[in-house]
Amino acid sequence: MRKTNYILLLTLVVAMSYFLFWGGEAQAAETDFYRKYSVEPFETKEDTMKLDAKCQMTVSVDCPHVSSDNGNEADRDGFKTVYVSIDEEDNEVFEEIIDSFGITKKTVTLPAGEYSLYIEGDLKCTVTLAGKYIPEISPKEMTLEVGKSKALKVRGVSEAVRWESSNKSIATVSKEGVVKAKKSGKAIITASSGDKKLQCKVTVKVSYKELSKKMKAFAKKNKNFTFQNVKYVLDEKKCRLYGRKVSETNIAETCGVITEMQPYIELRKSGKKTELCLKMAVQLWKVSYNDVTLLLSNTQFSTSDRKLNPKYGGGISDIKYDSYTGCNIGHLKADYTMFKMNAKSLKKFEAMLRQNSLKLKARNYEGTSFQAGVNPDERKNWKKLLKEYRTLLKEF
Repeated sequence: MRKTNYILLLTLVVAMSYFLFWGGEAQAAETDFYRKYSVEPFETKEDTMKLDAKCQMTVSVDCPHVSSDNGNEADRDGFKTVYVSIDEEDNEVFEEIIDSFGITKKTVTLPAGEYSLYIEGDLKCTVTLAGKYIPEISPKEMTLEVGKSKALKVRGVSEAVRWESSNKSIATVSKEGVVKAKKSGKAIITASSGDKKLQCKVTVKVSYKELSKKMKAFAKKNKNFTFQNVKYVLDEKKCRLYGRKVSETNIAETCGVITEMQPYIELRKSGKKTELCLKMAVQLWKVSYNDVTLLLSNTQFSTSDRKLNPKYGGGISDIKYDSYTGCNIGHLKADYTMFKMNAKSLKKFEAMLRQNSLKLKARNYEGTSFQAGVNPDERKNWKKLLKEYRTLLKEF
């Protein structure tokens, strides 16, 4: 019996010794970041810390109960407190004021970076910071032009990282995490470390330079198509692939109207943003002995059973008086955005081109209406332009 009690007592002593001398080290080993500070009454502690990855940090403040031995005597004039703050440069990301005895724990998520720690108070206490890194990949999404490369970074993992691409024909990834764009499309890059899997969505697009080359080559190869580089403005550049121009003259009692319309594909790059649109250029010349108004109330393409209203993209109106003829001559130049990668509208316009009665109808605020028809050869040309637009969209 005595022997059994002796063994139990010895086991208890060993366990207490481990807790007292090795418990802190064991806890530190389970975390990615660990700091412990002993603070005396009215003492200030300042420190800096660097986090290599996004971290879930637990701040623990242990203030022993009131005792004359530890200096935590009751303050008859008011409460005693401990103040803990974590700052990133001039931005305070954590602040806690403890005004009670015992253990207080708070958790905060901190991004990777460098921080300043500040502790002050009236009480004797122990402040512990224990953090666990959160695995993350950066960036989580990226867009690359064909031929370009960009490195991915993984933080918050302790084991080696393995890289894999879901579609190597679109984008490949090296052992170092460098992604290289091969051709237009989408792929997912997966980084594996232990049981952790992190993913980055990659979109690959053809560059402005390559798309403009394709548009220029199309115009050179096909009759009745024109390629044009538009004058650069600051960091913006444009190029256009024009289809066949349609022109029609309408004579009314008080005026004559000449209508021209021409579809084109516009490739535009402004800064890092690139757009590919199908547009319609419309020009009107109106000659009248009366006042000339060129503001349009509505414009639409129509067939016997379908209607499509293009979006007005802005225009320039110029009205002059011709002293020789005694007429007012008005000129309106306007652009209409037909489709901005809108598959539904594109399909509808293609169906309208297959019919025999496609017309552009317009009406101004005076109530005057005019129209221009599109003949079979012109419709055939426009259909070919739409087909090329679809091809470019797949690569865009």
